[in-house]
Amino acid sequence: MMKCLVLEDDLELNETICSILNLDNYNITSFTDGDKALNSIENNRYDIYILDINVPNTSGLELLEYINNTSNNHKVLMISASTDIQTLTKAYDFGCCDYLKKPFYIDELRFKLENIHQTFFSLLKLNQNIYYDINKEQLFHNKEIVKLTKKELLLLNLFIENLNMIVTKDMIIEYLFDDKFTVDTNIRAILKRLRNKIGKNTVETISGIGYRINV
Repeated sequence: MMKCLVLEDDLELNETICSILNLDNYNITSFTDGDKALNSIENNRYDIYILDINVPNTSGLELLEYINNTSNNHKVLMISASTDIQTLTKAYDFGCCDYLKKPFYIDELRFKLENIHQTFFSLLKLNQNIYYDINKEQLFHNKEIVKLTKKELLLLNLFIENLNMIVTKDMIIEYLFDDKFTVDTNIRAILKRLRNKIGKNTVETISGIGYRINV
């Protein structure tokens, strides 16, 4: 279930958005105040953000800028009655995926979210210009496919399935070698080759425990 943060100070519209997206199987957290939304963003990770620009205290644009500076895989849909070109330019400069002008039909919102989902959520940004297509199980540097061996692909998939969590050596042995004994040098060799392809600092070593990819 995808986690979604909604910031909209019109209480009736906020409730409408949340009720519809709950039916679409989103896990919704909603706010009418920018400061409260910022506090939640600082302490939680969301898959997608729906941000009204003009809200009390911290604005939607300020939140977007904060998200852009702290997340590699943010997906943000901005909503506003404003048609000011400078405001819209800032929103796209700060990394929003799309913009929806008020007033709008709720099906327009659903269409925008579905388009964002199809466009972005199969692609996971691992490092600068390095992406992994989860559906196709392909690694890209810019638009060029990076070839992976079978073991490298298995290890990358194991990390993807456990994003932001520690993958232990026992988990690697079970997943890559069907629980058959293998020496540590085999694991380190596969990991080294993978690091060379996705960025040496992308995989964090947790001393004495295992490894982790943070996004």
